[in-house]
Order: sequence, then C-alpha cells, then structure tokens
Amino acid sequence: MKVLISMSSQTQFLALDLASKTGWAHSSGNGGVIDLRNKQKDWGLMGHRFNYELRELLQQCPTDKIVCELPPNRLLGAARMILLGLHWQARAIAFDHVIPFENVAVPTLKKWATGSGKATKQEMIDAANALWGLEPQDDNHADAMLLCAYAEAHA
Repeated sequence: MKVLISMSSQTQFLALDLASKTGWAHSSGNGGVIDLRNKQKDWGLMGHRFNYELRELLQQCPTDKIVCELPPNRLLGAARMILLGLHWQARAIAFDHVIPFENVAVPTLKKWATGSGKATKQEMIDAANALWGLEPQDDNHADAMLLCAYAEAHA
C-alpha cells in the first residue's frame, strides 16, 4: 500500500481505475495498484482476487463513496470482459457494504484534470503528479488519484 499526501475531505472516497492492474486512491492519502494478472489468464482467479482485495481495502480505509471510471463503450474482446466484470463486481461489493457508487466518464475526468478530454496517459500521469506531489505507480494509479480528487472537488 503506497501512502500519498492526504487530500482533505469530510466524505471519504475510494476511487478505482478498473483494469487487470487496477489503480486505487483513497481520500486518506493511501493508494496504489492491485495487480490482478495471472499466468493462467484465468478471469475467475482475477475476479476472486479483486473481490478479496477490494473488501480488504474497504476494511482498512473507511469509505463513504466509491468512484469509478465508467467503462468505455468501444472496448472489445478480453479487455471488455475484464473491465465489465470488474465493474459489476465493484458495484456488488459497494452494494454489500451499503456504499454509494458513482461513475465518471473518462473524457470528463481527462478534461477536468488536463483541460483536454483527449489527454494522453502521460498527461494524466503528469496531472496526478502535479496535484498530489508524488509520482503515481503507473497510469492506472494516476487515473485513480485524479478520480479521487475529482470526487472530492465535486462533493
């Protein structure tokens, strides 16, 4: 678990950038990446690990609201199956914990963070670094950091 600079907010947000390497950031300042990849490329194992890791995060980081990037419509193949599966699983876990769940469209987040709805991964990493004062682990972590800040700014 990587500790980040704490963003002040009365509402505690958990932001998720869902992917086989899921980025996460919490209002407490914690964040990082959950690496769900496995050698067998077994989606069941991926889902099982995500279920465990997200429930652990919710125990360690009290959360009032979960914010997640809205899965884009254009995804195809394995990426679509993985992302939609993780999205529904995150929603179900939020439901189990009676935590509100909100989506943010990728172009909306990009425009808020960089001024352009078509920002590159590097531009998003740079924006997260500038906002939090720390280098994100990767682009997934950067997106989660920005999602958390976006949620706090719009609370």
